[in-house]
Amino acid sequence: MMFTDLRDYQKRALGNVDKAEREGIRRPLIVHPTGTGKGVVMGALTERRADRGRTLVTVHREELADQFIEKLAWQAPDIETGIVKAERDELDAPVVVASVATIQRRERLARLVESHRRSPFGTIIVDEAHLAPAPGWRGALEALGSFNPYGPLTVGLTATPERDKKALSVWEKVVDYMSIREAIFRDFLCPILPALVIETKADLGRVRKTGGDFSEGGLGQELEDSGAIEQIADAYVEHARDRKGLAFLPTVKTSQLLAEALRARGVAAEHLDGTTDKDERKAILARLKSGETRMVCNCAVLTTGFDEPSIDLVLIGRPTTSHTLYVQMAGRGTRKSPGKKNLLIMDIVGATQRHDLVSRVDLGDEDETKPKKKGEGEAQACPSCELPCDIAEHRCALCHRYLPRGKVNMGERRHDNCAASGKGTVDVFGASRLSWLPVGPGWVLGAGKEVVVMVPEGIDTWRLASYENGRVSVLHDALPSDWAMGIGEDRAKAFQKLAEREARWRNQPVSDVQKGRLLREGLPEKMLPRVRTKGEAADLATRIQGRRAIKKLGVTL
Repeated sequence: MMFTDLRDYQKRALGNVDKAEREGIRRPLIVHPTGTGKGVVMGALTERRADRGRTLVTVHREELADQFIEKLAWQAPDIETGIVKAERDELDAPVVVASVATIQRRERLARLVESHRRSPFGTIIVDEAHLAPAPGWRGALEALGSFNPYGPLTVGLTATPERDKKALSVWEKVVDYMSIREAIFRDFLCPILPALVIETKADLGRVRKTGGDFSEGGLGQELEDSGAIEQIADAYVEHARDRKGLAFLPTVKTSQLLAEALRARGVAAEHLDGTTDKDERKAILARLKSGETRMVCNCAVLTTGFDEPSIDLVLIGRPTTSHTLYVQMAGRGTRKSPGKKNLLIMDIVGATQRHDLVSRVDLGDEDETKPKKKGEGEAQACPSCELPCDIAEHRCALCHRYLPRGKVNMGERRHDNCAASGKGTVDVFGASRLSWLPVGPGWVLGAGKEVVVMVPEGIDTWRLASYENGRVSVLHDALPSDWAMGIGEDRAKAFQKLAEREARWRNQPVSDVQKGRLLREGLPEKMLPRVRTKGEAADLATRIQGRRAIKKLGVTL
């Protein structure tokens, strides 16, 4: 075996894929943070399943296909690979690596399907699996039999298991999950400082939205017109001049302007975008690696597939409503590197006020306690107008959400938690809003279909576990209390956002479905009249399951 030095979570992920296959799951998903070696898992999976038939590895971009083949050749030189891109069409190799942009073309896909018929793929590995629901990518998987119960086992890997609030229904089950906070605690990623929020004169209330996110052209124009570019350059010099990093901007022009402004202040800064020549791009990134260049400004180029571990600053000058994009930008700086102490996220546009670094998972499963979406107009009514509106003064200038009526009447333009005065810091993992429930000496937290459990183990250390369908899985032993709670909450927020203390659904009347569930869980029928709301029913079900889990962990109640 070539892959002998796998980390424990990588071995666990491979074992969980095997287990899922035995249980009849044909499209399992692995969720590991950026920088924790998803490529290693892909390579190990390729080698591990060599006796199951050929393997197809699909990646997001052509250069990622080359990267995977290079890494696999280093890790497992005996594996024969072929590549499908441009003029190369090596379809019959034992391991075929291809970009989706290539194989979703009709002629290419037809040849790949014909090759699959001659010599079937036993395994398909999908990198950046959150993109698989896109019509072209899904269509390729359908043509190759991924949705056939007897088709190839199709394994997805991603750091961001969400797609702009759309369900990832391609995937059946998350079989292995690790949060960024857990990876930091286990020393696989570098510590992340509280984000530094710098307020500029840019007003997002003046920027329109297209497709649910801020218009890139409008954002660029607002940054230029407001003088924010100069303020961003000043903020870097004042707060992070000793750091090496990446800056993300909304347009090519704003990226170029920031690079110019930084150079004018004596900072070795360069710009690149999608039109930058490949050789020049390599040279720019090589200078960044060596430290000759201290800042690289870019527009929509380095959010995925770029690895430079020595980066210890990520400057976010591109506001977004996309949680996935935010996590991708921040994730460029989470890798460990010799001499690197931590990562600083410098947020110029309030992205950390909207997002945290907890990746959500949405495979399309509905929970009956989950609040159902109402009509869009009703859900987005302006408190001042009581109807949807686009009046700039009725929206927060930083996060662009509607302001309470009282703030509008007072002429204020910020939410309280968006009112950074000049600068401020924000916890990149978000403040706790989840409802831990005491059960004996332990604590339990509802997480959709599972329950997260903390039980004491030693002096101020805790064992963290999950409980689902009568089975307990120990996640960690001997965690300090704050880390146990944080990692547990990350898991709960990732799989279901149902445990929030102030969620509106909690005050709704208890449903018949919940009553039936409580009876099945063993609640005496005479107790049902005491359960009045959905929140009370959910907490009671969590406590009942939590008691079982705690007993299974050998703790006396």
